[in-house]
Amino acid sequence: MTNPNNVFIGSGFLYMNDKAGYKAGENENHYKDFMWNVKLRIRRPFKNAQGEYDTDFLPMKIIGPSAYYVHNNLKNGDAVTVGGEIRMDGEIRDEETGEIKRYSSPVLFI
Repeated sequence: MTNPNNVFIGSGFLYMNDKAGYKAGENENHYKDFMWNVKLRIRRPFKNAQGEYDTDFLPMKIIGPSAYYVHNNLKNGDAVTVGGEIRMDGEIRDEETGEIKRYSSPVLFI
């Protein structure tokens, strides 16, 4: 369930890098454990100084039945609208104290 204070809804195009797999081993009968890393390609609504539109690539982690469906039924470049939440993927810890120094990049969890 998505946190009502952390909601992201966006439209764009799938940019697939084929990093799909199962979180807990290779058990193909349990699509609930399926996870896939893809990117959402979103064109900016304004032109840059050269008169061209820039494009942003937002990393997404799709988990469970949604990942299984996307992996089997959609292809690179398909237009999609996604809803999920933004999370920080990973953390960088101090080697001596083990305390978190900073978090790495934000990721959309779908």
